[in-house]
Amino acid sequence: MRKILAILLFLAVLTSCSMDTGDDGSEPLFAIPVGTEESDPEIESQPLEPVPQPVPVVPVPQPIVDEPEEDQPHEGVRDLVGPKLVESTVVNGQVDVDVNLKNVTLSFDENIEKSDIKIANHHNNSLRWKRIINGKDVILTQVGDAIDLKIDREYTIFGIVFDEAGNERAILIRFTTGIKDRTVPRFLRTTIRNGEIGVDPDTDHFIFAFSEDIGGVRVNIENKNSGIDLGWTHLIRGKEVVLHKLDKGASLVAETVYHINIAWADKAGNWDPGGFIEFTTRVKE
Repeated sequence: MRKILAILLFLAVLTSCSMDTGDDGSEPLFAIPVGTEESDPEIESQPLEPVPQPVPVVPVPQPIVDEPEEDQPHEGVRDLVGPKLVESTVVNGQVDVDVNLKNVTLSFDENIEKSDIKIANHHNNSLRWKRIINGKDVILTQVGDAIDLKIDREYTIFGIVFDEAGNERAILIRFTTGIKDRTVPRFLRTTIRNGEIGVDPDTDHFIFAFSEDIGGVRVNIENKNSGIDLGWTHLIRGKEVVLHKLDKGASLVAETVYHINIAWADKAGNWDPGGFIEFTTRVKE
């Protein structure tokens, strides 16, 4: 019963506080708001129109093309290839090369730093042609005591060239000179004339000179009256033939007619039948 009375008293106090305003005109603690009635504005309906959607762009596939790469210089790459022979005055295996050739030029694809190229005969003897380096060319030329080319002979150009990077290239060229010589050497002069009289009987040799190197000779001297051969020996010295008594030959005799028979050939084997020379020794003093 007491609990019911306490609850009723509490409710009465709450009601009094909510209904009465304070003496200072302040608002009650639990003021109940007075609602105002507002009219909702009318909303006009709009027709629904479709909004255009953007058409998606589909990329068109393009062909794949390999773009050529530009050659870029590689810094620090060392030259490892030797000089290449691109041209020469004579080529390997060439025949009928002019024996009057005085220069042979070998041209390469790059500058030559040094070379030991030389030209040699079939006995591997150097012709002593001078070697000149001029840029990409190596020139062999006849200077000083150089030896001439001979007709119908085989020669070899060989050696090594080096480029500026030190790379080397071996060279070997074999060639043969001109068509075989068919011209006989011309007789030029001699120390004894045909028909000469008063030749010194103490003479022990005679010399015969020709227009080219002599490769063979047939020569003898005999007493014309007796027909006896004096047994003299002949020596070939390039373009000269020497008929010499030496140790085994018989000496000339005063007031005697002698007969020299001589025929000669060049190194190509062209023979001239030659002829004879007669002379008379003088009276012995």
